[in-house]
Amino acid sequence: RVEALFAKYAAEYKKKKKKAAAAAAAAEKPEKEKKKPQGEVRPPQLVVHREPEPGRGSTSMFCANGAMLLARVSPPRPEHEMDCDSDFAIGSFIPSPCNRSLEYHVLDKLGEGSFGNVYLCSMSSIYRGYAPRKVAMKVLKNNSRHLKHAVFEARALEVLSRAFNIAKPVFEREKQETAIVPLTSEDMSEFETPFLEYFDSFVFKCRPCIVAEFIDMTLLDMIRQTCDGGSARGGQSVWGDHRPGLPLEVVAHIGEQVMQQMVLMRLLGIVHCDVKLDNVLIRSAPDGEPIWKVEAKLADLGCAMFERDPIHKHVQSRYNRSPEAILGLHPYGCAIDMWSIGCMFVEMATRQPLFQSVDELHQLNVITSMLGPIPFEILNDAVIRGRGERILDFYEKLVIVE
Repeated sequence: RVEALFAKYAAEYKKKKKKAAAAAAAAEKPEKEKKKPQGEVRPPQLVVHREPEPGRGSTSMFCANGAMLLARVSPPRPEHEMDCDSDFAIGSFIPSPCNRSLEYHVLDKLGEGSFGNVYLCSMSSIYRGYAPRKVAMKVLKNNSRHLKHAVFEARALEVLSRAFNIAKPVFEREKQETAIVPLTSEDMSEFETPFLEYFDSFVFKCRPCIVAEFIDMTLLDMIRQTCDGGSARGGQSVWGDHRPGLPLEVVAHIGEQVMQQMVLMRLLGIVHCDVKLDNVLIRSAPDGEPIWKVEAKLADLGCAMFERDPIHKHVQSRYNRSPEAILGLHPYGCAIDMWSIGCMFVEMATRQPLFQSVDELHQLNVITSMLGPIPFEILNDAVIRGRGERILDFYEKLVIVE
C-alpha cells in the first residue's frame, strides 16, 4: 500500500508539473531572455553582506555554493557581538543582496530558539511598486554549525519549492508584472503548493537569513486553541465534544497532507529528521469551507539531510525519536521520519506523547514495553557501531527489574 501511494502521488505531481510547464511555455514568449545551455544547473547562490572595508566600495560578496561561503566568511567581530538583534529590530529595513529591487521591513518577532530567531517581514519592491506581501525570515546565529544548517535548509527549500510547487500560467495571473514577484500559496488552488514557498537566502551582518512563506500557526497552536481547555470558546472544544485532542477526521485530513509531502521528499532523497507538532504549519480553512479543511505544511528543514548521508548523528526530538536514531544506526533513511509521523498522529488525537521518557535508555524501555523486544539484528548492528555499552546497560537493568 505504501509503494502504491508513492507511485500514485509521484505520477500525479509529475503530470501536473508537465501540464503547467506546457501552458506556461505556450503563454510566455521569452524573446529578450538568454537561454541557458542545456544541462546547466544553477548553483545555490548565496550572498554575503559585509561592512565596507578600507579601499573597497562593495558591501556584498557573491558565492557560488555553501562550501565557498564557509571558506570565505570570517566575521570581523566576535560572535557574541554579532548575535545581537539590533540589526533586526522591529521597524528596520533589510535590503535583499540577491535582488536589489526587494527589501524586507521587519514587522514583528515571531519566535526564538537555540538556532536563532524568526521574524515577520513585509517583502516589497523598491522600484516597481508591487503590493507588499508578508513573509517569514529565519535568522540563524553566527557560527559555522548554524551556517552549514542554513546552507542545506535554503537549498532543500529551493529544490522542493521549484520541483513540486506548481505555479499557474502567466495568462491566469491578474497582471503580467506580478510574475516577477514569487507567488504564495494564497494564489494557488489546494495542494498545488505542498511545500513552503522559498523566496530568498543570504547572509546579512554575518548572520544567515532564509526567507520563506509565512503561515501564522503551528499544529501545536491549533490543538491548544481548538481542543478542550484551549483559548477558543472559553476553554470549550470547537469540535463539539470534550475530547483532549483533535477528532480522527481532522487527524486524517492533516496526516494525508503530511504523508504527501513525505512521499515527495523521499523522491528527492531528503530526510526531515525533526517531524513534530511544532514543525507543521497550519493555514486556516478558506471562507465557506468546514473548519477542519485546513492546509498543513512541513517546516524547519534545519536538521534535514539527504538519505544515506551521515551529516547529522543526533536527530529528532526524544519523544519522537526512532530506535535507529537512539541506537546511532546512521546513515539514516526516510524510515525515521515515518516513525516520528506515527508518534505525532497519536499526540494529535490524545495530546499526550506516545512514548514519554526522561532519557534515551528510558525511551528504549518504553518502546520495548509497548512494541516488544528490539530485533537481534538491530542490536548486533548497534554493538558493532560502538553503542554496545549503552545497550548492555539497558538490558542489564531490564533483566534485574524483571
